[in-house]
Amino acid sequence: MNKIYLDHSATTPVDARVVKAMSEYMLNAFGNPSSIHGFGRIAKEGIENARDQIALLLNCYSSDIYLLVMVLKLIILQCSGMPCRIEKKGII
Repeated sequence: MNKIYLDHSATTPVDARVVKAMSEYMLNAFGNPSSIHGFGRIAKEGIENARDQIALLLNCYSSDIYLLVMVLKLIILQCSGMPCRIEKKGII
């Protein structure tokens, strides 16, 4: 019998391609991207590369991409006035 998981608000399965792309960062480049040490610089470079790839996919500027850890940060950004150009293109 096939099982179907329906509780995606609690957790979501990760696509194998994402696991493959992220494994290097999870195992070896796990530094704080806000830090100035080597681990942090490698992590920041990975984040910037991801931002560039997403922007290319969405046909927008990488500076338009906000990678947030929590929904609360999005709410705070929204309340403080995110750039208008994002509203024109839409938020995903």
